[in-house]
Amino acid sequence: MLGIIRKHKKKFFWVLWGVIISFVLLYTDISRRQKQVQQEQELAISVGDEQIFKQEILGALLRYKQSMNIPDRDQSANNFLLQQAVDSLILQRIQKLAAEELGFYASQEEVQDKIRSFPFFFDENGKPVDKNLYQRIIINNFKMTPAEFENALETEILSNKLKAYASAHVTLSEQDILQEYYDKYVKMKIDVAYLNTTELQTSITVSDKEIEEYYQKHGDEFKAPEKRKFKYLVLKIDDFIKDVAIPQQDIQKYYNDNQNLFKEPEQVKARHILLTTANKDEEEVRKQAQALYNRVKGGEDFASLAKQSSEDPSSAKNGGDLGFFSRGQMIKEFEDTAFSMNPGEISEPVKTLFGYHIIKVEDKKPAGVKSLFTVQDEIKKKLASPKATELAKNTLASISEWIKTNNIADLSEINKKYKYEIKTTDYLTQQDSHAELSPPALKNGFELSANQISTPIDFMDNFSLMQCTEIKPPEIKPLSEVKTEADSKAKLAKAKIEASSKLNAMKKNLEIETDFKKAADDLSINVESPASFAQSQPVPVIGQNDEITSALFAMNVNDISNVLEYDTGVAIVKITEKHSYDETELKEKKSELEKELLERKQWQFYNA
Repeated sequence: MLGIIRKHKKKFFWVLWGVIISFVLLYTDISRRQKQVQQEQELAISVGDEQIFKQEILGALLRYKQSMNIPDRDQSANNFLLQQAVDSLILQRIQKLAAEELGFYASQEEVQDKIRSFPFFFDENGKPVDKNLYQRIIINNFKMTPAEFENALETEILSNKLKAYASAHVTLSEQDILQEYYDKYVKMKIDVAYLNTTELQTSITVSDKEIEEYYQKHGDEFKAPEKRKFKYLVLKIDDFIKDVAIPQQDIQKYYNDNQNLFKEPEQVKARHILLTTANKDEEEVRKQAQALYNRVKGGEDFASLAKQSSEDPSSAKNGGDLGFFSRGQMIKEFEDTAFSMNPGEISEPVKTLFGYHIIKVEDKKPAGVKSLFTVQDEIKKKLASPKATELAKNTLASISEWIKTNNIADLSEINKKYKYEIKTTDYLTQQDSHAELSPPALKNGFELSANQISTPIDFMDNFSLMQCTEIKPPEIKPLSEVKTEADSKAKLAKAKIEASSKLNAMKKNLEIETDFKKAADDLSINVESPASFAQSQPVPVIGQNDEITSALFAMNVNDISNVLEYDTGVAIVKITEKHSYDETELKEKKSELEKELLERKQWQFYNA
């Protein structure tokens, strides 16, 4: 399976990054885009012969957001969930490709068996629910269409078959088991004397001369990468949609044929006052909530009381306003009460796992279908997109051919024939991103020679041409630009030298003083005696460092190391205990080790 996955890996690398960047740029618009036509067939990622469409990513993202109640304005969370959605869909396609090449498939009977394993698809008499209820259960519980749900079940079946295949093809050698034994049971205890150089750095002073000497000696640390400037032309599909005529009857037909896509669930708009019960006397909290309820019923302003008394930090500052929400977005006890109330009503205190809530319902929206008027622009865009894509692609191809035929040396000259804006970038590095130029376009740009014009770059909704107009080679930045950085690095280097000198003095003292801890204390050096650790674990205090780990496990009890330099400091180590190889123990543990190692290797095989 590893070979299958690797074979297809490069086919979607750059497209994947484009998806992530384009969605990040549009994260604030996710909610609006999600409300667009849900069967939008705009290709986002190709994985071998498999395709992932934008709407699939939007659907997966929405399900993640709804399950975690993430608001659109939380950019960081939305970006993270977008990555999860993309990764999940790519893994599904890779699994499908792997399964096909191995001859695996999920039969319709297997999918039906999987569906029959869910008890809520049967009524109280054990009979399957009707088609309409089946669809509602899937939409309400899984936030998917029935087709998406059944595809997910098919993916799960294939995944299980691939796992079984992995299990059958993983083998263990005696050397594998022996290494596992060493990693798990060959342990040692140490005393560690150490100095944290990043802390020492703050008390170190360096002269201008020392800074300049460090700068001159370590010039590569201050080297600026190659930079380039570009002229570019970007044609966007959206700019061509206006040129595509879509008959009103086609828009009407799509609307009539896809009513399910435009349904809106029942919604409630409410405020609440929350008094939490965590680490409190619950009865006392209930009495406080009842007193607040009485004040509201007595005529006090609900929003003002929420600002003063609610312990929900996200809504209290807004007078307890929760906005509109549908079923499934709030905790059950809260939701049941809110949806049972009429606008203007205020509930008595409602107990949930968070505490006691007083709820005021301000408005309700019945379930319904959006009007054609509100969605016709979205439908038109969806129907026009394929033709607009073709127009943009053909236009750029014509421009590129005209440049080639007429030996055009400057991209700006296309304005002699075509009326499109040619833009110019500032200096960019290969690590930079650009609002209009995709990662593949930038990668292409850094492969151009000076003044060369690219061939058309087709990427998602954008079609572009680029010309490299300036190249600034890598160069060491002037000291004046990096003096602060050079100062910090010079101080750290000096701190390491001083710390190492102090630890070397301690090691010399240990030739006379046999007490390791006393020798450290005498020189004001930190010392710890941490718990034992295995060869596969990070070295206490020092952290994960394979070179240091190997050196320590080659030592014997009472040996003292040389000064060891690691990421944040320097140390010397004394071996105080060591659990060495024991053949009898290995025989006793062999079965357990074999089982654990086999499970881990199967997991690695499947996920590699």
